[in-house]
Amino acid sequence: MTATDRVSTRRLLSLAASAFVVLAAEPLYLLVDTAVVGHLGSVPLAGLGVASALMALLLVVGSFVEYGTTGRAARWYGAGRTDAAVAEGMQASWLSSWLALQAGWARGQQGLPMWMVWHNGMEQLA
Repeated sequence: MTATDRVSTRRLLSLAASAFVVLAAEPLYLLVDTAVVGHLGSVPLAGLGVASALMALLLVVGSFVEYGTTGRAARWYGAGRTDAAVAEGMQASWLSSWLALQAGWARGQQGLPMWMVWHNGMEQLA
């Protein structure tokens, strides 16, 4: 094993460790949220369950798009086609922007009913 191999192995392990921490963060947030909201009662805990499921779904979809784009852009860049790699990144950026606008619109449609529930209290739901 040469010094170059040790450096590249060290670099690979550092990248893998940082990726692991990033991917493990969201489930840990949801676990802490569940522990805290569990003390508030069953209705808030049920709402957190629905929100956690939606967040997990968005995380899976986002990771799928992210990893697919990264691999394709890396292949284009490795083949010397920088223009195609940039185009791949731009396409993913437009897709994520469109999805964010759709999510914002959907949230805006739910904004008034959610505000009314918050303003009038949780007894409406029980």
